[in-house]
Amino acid sequence: MEKVFNALRGPKEALGITTNDFRIRRCNNRCIFCFVDQMPPGLRRTLYIKDDDFRLSFLHGAYITATNLSRKDIDRIFTYKISPLYFSVHATDRAIRNALLRNPRAPDIMGLLIKCAEKRIGFHTQIVCCPGINDGPVLRKTIQDLALLYPSLLSIAVVPVGLTRFRKNNDPVQPVTAYHARRILAIVHAAQNKIRSAHVPNFLFAADELYIAAHHTLPPFRHYRDFPQFENGVGMMRSFITELTRHIKTIHRRSSPQSRIGIITGTSAAPFLVPLFSRFGRKTGHVFRIIPVQNRLFGPSVTVTGLLTGVDMLAAACTLRHELDLVYIPPNCLNQDNLTVDGYTVKRMSGILGCPVRSLSDFGELS
Repeated sequence: MEKVFNALRGPKEALGITTNDFRIRRCNNRCIFCFVDQMPPGLRRTLYIKDDDFRLSFLHGAYITATNLSRKDIDRIFTYKISPLYFSVHATDRAIRNALLRNPRAPDIMGLLIKCAEKRIGFHTQIVCCPGINDGPVLRKTIQDLALLYPSLLSIAVVPVGLTRFRKNNDPVQPVTAYHARRILAIVHAAQNKIRSAHVPNFLFAADELYIAAHHTLPPFRHYRDFPQFENGVGMMRSFITELTRHIKTIHRRSSPQSRIGIITGTSAAPFLVPLFSRFGRKTGHVFRIIPVQNRLFGPSVTVTGLLTGVDMLAAACTLRHELDLVYIPPNCLNQDNLTVDGYTVKRMSGILGCPVRSLSDFGELS
C-alpha cells in the first residue's frame, strides 16, 4: 500500500526523511556464460555481486534479464514511466533463452517487451552471442522480433560471449572465433540494410570485438549515432580513433624532443593505436610507446582494456621502465574509487614502476 505525504520546509531546512538502505536485487538465473561465475578469487568484493535490479537498470544502465520482476514491479515501471530500461534478451525463442539462463521458469521476454512498447517505455537490448546456441537463424529471428518493437526499442547490441580461463571444463559455451564473428556480422549487416530500407535511424549495432575478431574495418563515426551502447563496448574504438585524430589536427608541430610516454592498452586495441600515436608523436615531439597488455589473470581471450589488472599492466610496463618518463593507463580499467579490478591505485603503480602513472582522461594532457 502506498501513501502520499505533503511536506513543507524552508530553503535551508532538511526534509527530515530517512530512506531504508538500498538493497540490490540479486539474479535468480544460472546463465551458462555468467561472467561472475568465471571470476578468479581475491578481487574486489563488489565484482562478485550478481545484480539483476530494474532500478539499477534505469539509474545506471545495468542490463537485467527481468526474470525476477514481480507483478508489482511491472506495474510500478508502467505507472511511473521508468524509462529507459536495459534488457538482456539473448534470444526471443523462449526455450533457447531459458536454456541460456539455465532457468526453466523464466517468463517470456517478448511478452514483457511488447507491454513495455504499448506503455511507451523505451528500452535498450543486448544479445550475447554463444556460437552454436543463439547465433545463426536464432540470432536472425531475435533481431527481427525486436525490430518490430521500434520505436520503443531504442537499440540492440550484439556482443560476443566473454570467456575466462576460470570457466568450468563442462561449460557448453564455445569462444567466438574469427569464423563465428564473420557469420554474426553478416547477419547484423543484412539486418542493418533492412533497417535503412525502412528509412528509420539505425538501432542495431555490433560490438567492437566482433569487428576486430573478424578482421573487418570498424564502421564510421556516424554509424553509431549517439553511441547508445557505448558502455557495452560498441563504438568505443571508433570514438577513440576519431577524437584522437581530431585532436592531432589541432596541434602545432614541435621540433624539440619532449617526453617518453607509455600508453597501456589491451591487445585488441593496440594495432589501432600504433599509427595514431606515431602521427601524434611527429606533431608533439613526444616519443610514444604503445604497451599491449596480455590479460594473464582472466586469460588471453579477454582482450578488452576494462578488465586489465594492475599486476598485468605493471608487468608489461616494467620491461620499459628505464625508457619511460610517464605512463598512461585506460580510464575504463578503474572503478569509481579509482581502483583496478585487483585493487591497485595509480599512486601505488607509480611507486612500483618508478615513474608517474596516470589515467588518460583527456588527450590535452598528452600535448
